[in-house]
Amino acid sequence: MSNKSLTLHLINKQLKVWIDSTWFTIGPLIASTCAMSGCHDATTKASGVNLSTYTNIVRYVTAGNATGSTLYTITKSGSMPRGTVAKYTTAQLTQ
Repeated sequence: MSNKSLTLHLINKQLKVWIDSTWFTIGPLIASTCAMSGCHDATTKASGVNLSTYTNIVRYVTAGNATGSTLYTITKSGSMPRGTVAKYTTAQLTQ
């Protein structure tokens, strides 16, 4: 557990649980479809966006309003992921 997770846990236990469960759900998905070479990895940072770490990903997620978050609206619209990477399914978008 990182220090940030511990701090969130002490401040708001529900937020910590939400963050952990969401991270374990979307973390691998983002890593395999967005944070890869040539896209939103730490080196390429396409459009200035780096999605290679939890800290960077949560910048694009609106707590308490997941469907209003930047990450959700961009992926739901189908504009991301690009290229040969498959678009997210409805099930993936609503996890």
